[in-house]
Amino acid sequence: MTSNDDFVVAIGQLPPPVTGLSYITARMIDAIKGTHPVRTANIAAEPGQTGLSKHIRRALRVLAAGAVLLRHTFRTGRRCYLVCEGDWGLAYIIFLAALARVCSYPTVLHHHSFAYIDRPRALLRLLLRAGGPALTHVFLCPIMSIKFASAYGVEPKACIVSNSAFVEPDLDFQTPTGPLTIGLLSNLTREKGLHTFLELVRSARTQGLGIRAVLAGPIGVEADRKLVEDATRDLRDALEYRGPLYGSSKNTFYRDIDIFVFPTQYSHEAEPTVVFEALSAGNLIIAFDRGCITSQVGTNGLIVPTNSNFVQDSLGYLRQAAGQLTNLRSERPSCIDAYGALHSSSSTIAKQLFRDPAGN
Repeated sequence: MTSNDDFVVAIGQLPPPVTGLSYITARMIDAIKGTHPVRTANIAAEPGQTGLSKHIRRALRVLAAGAVLLRHTFRTGRRCYLVCEGDWGLAYIIFLAALARVCSYPTVLHHHSFAYIDRPRALLRLLLRAGGPALTHVFLCPIMSIKFASAYGVEPKACIVSNSAFVEPDLDFQTPTGPLTIGLLSNLTREKGLHTFLELVRSARTQGLGIRAVLAGPIGVEADRKLVEDATRDLRDALEYRGPLYGSSKNTFYRDIDIFVFPTQYSHEAEPTVVFEALSAGNLIIAFDRGCITSQVGTNGLIVPTNSNFVQDSLGYLRQAAGQLTNLRSERPSCIDAYGALHSSSSTIAKQLFRDPAGN
């Protein structure tokens, strides 16, 4: 049972800007609020800040978060929810984890990156020491938990909370018509799969596969923008670029495609919400085997090994899908129902996190 004195100090990066990390952090805090009062401390830099001013602002916000921990040190029932970061952002999290430990907060550390799992880092080892053995780790999938334990030679107190908890199933889907349609929605960069996706569309057209492709998301680099402009001109009706999409326009994107293609090579990739968004609309998935993606996709698509030729492997799968398009589309409602069950289960786990964070 939760007493009236129980509350959670939640520390992490919150929107704006909206990133995968900040979005999931905000949604998790909303879930915690369903069972506990929450004191929130946002440690994100403000939009548009760069360079030294960005780091100064972040440092000040981290100190302010530390002050919140200190202010409630002698309150009973206090707990800390801390969102782990990658790269040099780990330095901020080390400070906060150490302070929470000194102040005797039971602390939950939520992981969102595979970068320090695939390549173990000294800063993460320092974080484990700073947080101490009582630290509870939240991982996104069993793969993440197993690889983390192997990378750092520990058996941490842990639980699994999938990001599917925060992506609702699309109950208003419409079965697409016309040719087999593939799509990519992301921040459109090389490491997020833009170049590979365009290569796949060109190769499919060269081989006579009558597929259609839809591309969506912001483009931050001028060279990538030029690449998309050239491709839409050369491929004509075979490729459509819709720009950044939000709300109902994003829902329409997933309803218009049959297969979501995600050749990400992003080092921090963990359990991308775009994959769950695609599954929530009944899409099949073709993706590289990174992070938790294999467990996300399951039998609903093709997982390409990271050392394999993505385009070559995908073409064979697309050719088969095009030949079975009617059956593929008829199975869409059952795929959405299956995802709905996963979402419901994960949502329940997320809401109960601070009732029993270690799953005991």
